[in-house]
Amino acid sequence: MNVKFLALAAVAASMTLVGCNKTLTPEESGVPKSVTIKLANVVPGTRSAGGEQIAEGTAVTLNSFQIFFSDGTNLHPAKQADGTTAAVQYYTGADVTGNLTGSYHFLPSAVNKVIVVGNHSQLNVTTEADLNLALKIADEQNIDNLTLYAESGLTPVAADDDHSGNHDDGSASAVFEADLKVVPRIARIFIKDFSYTYTTDGSAYKSLTLQKMALNNYYAANTLATQAVSGLQATAISDATAWDWLAGHSTPSWDWDDLSTIALTPTAANTPVTAESKHYYHFFVGSGAVPQLVLQCKSADDTPLYLATSGFKVGGNDVTWQNGYIYELSFAFDDEDLTSPDKCVDITVTPHEWQVETITPEF
Repeated sequence: MNVKFLALAAVAASMTLVGCNKTLTPEESGVPKSVTIKLANVVPGTRSAGGEQIAEGTAVTLNSFQIFFSDGTNLHPAKQADGTTAAVQYYTGADVTGNLTGSYHFLPSAVNKVIVVGNHSQLNVTTEADLNLALKIADEQNIDNLTLYAESGLTPVAADDDHSGNHDDGSASAVFEADLKVVPRIARIFIKDFSYTYTTDGSAYKSLTLQKMALNNYYAANTLATQAVSGLQATAISDATAWDWLAGHSTPSWDWDDLSTIALTPTAANTPVTAESKHYYHFFVGSGAVPQLVLQCKSADDTPLYLATSGFKVGGNDVTWQNGYIYELSFAFDDEDLTSPDKCVDITVTPHEWQVETITPEF
C-alpha cells in the first residue's frame, strides 16, 4: 500500500476526532435556553412624593413591568418549564411584587439579551426596532409613574459542566441568569436651595424677590431603547431675547415655576442668605445640549433682573449627564453675577443615582 496515502488518512482521522470532541456553545448546538431574571435594584418601600427633598437613593415607584428576550434583532416569547404553557411576561398591580425574580424557558438558542420596560402599558412588539417608542418629556414628570428601562446580557449558570439543565418534560436547556437595574429614561435637576450674596455695602441689590425659574435647552422626545433624542427646545438667552422668552412662561408648567414667595435679603456684605427650594426639572440627556436654568427676579426698587446658567460643574469638571440620575444643586449667586455682561453663572451639582421602589396597590 502507498505509505504516503496511509499518512494522509491518519491525519484526516485525527482531524475528524478533534472535530467530534469540540464542545459546542448553546448557540452552536441549538439547545434552547432557560433564563432566570432578577430586578436587582427594586426594593420594598413607601411611595415617594414628587416634590420632596431629594437625597441619595431617592426612589421611583414600579407599578408594572414587561420582560423581553432578544437575539439582538427579534424579540421572543418564553414558555414555562412544562414546555407548552406560555410564560407571563407582563406584570401589573399586585403581581409586580411577587415576580421581580422568575425563570423563563424554551427560548431560542440565539437569545442573548434581556430587556425590561417598567411603568408602561403592555407592548405587543416583535423586534427591538419596534421597541424604540418615543417618550415625550412633558409626560415624564410624575415620579410615581416614570418609564423605566434596563437591559442585560446573559450569564451562564453552571447547572453542570456544559451549563445544561432539565425541563419538566426531561429535555435539556442551557441555563442563564440576568440581573437588571431599571432606571428612568430621564434625568432630574433638583434645586435644593437658592443662595444670594451681595459683595459690597454699596450694592444696588441688597434685597431680591425671586419671580421665575425656567428650563431651557432640552429635548422634547426620546426613544425608549436607543435613547436617541429629537425636538431640541433652545433659545439663546441675552438681553435681546430673555424678557420675551420669560414672558412666554405665563402658566406654571413642568418646565417652569413661580418663585414669587421667595425673598432673599442678606444681613451684611459677603454674608449669604439661603432659602430652601423643592423645585425640579426632568429632561432627556442628549449629546451637545446642556440644560440651562434661567432665573427671573427683581431688586427692592423693582429693577427687573435675570440670570442664566452657562454650565454645571461637579468636582471642578463639567458634568457628565446621564439618564437615570438626579443632579442636586444649590443655586448660589451674587450681585456681581447679576451685573456681569453675559449674566451667566456656573453651578456645581451633586449627582445621585436613582433607585427604584416597588409598591403594593390597594383595591
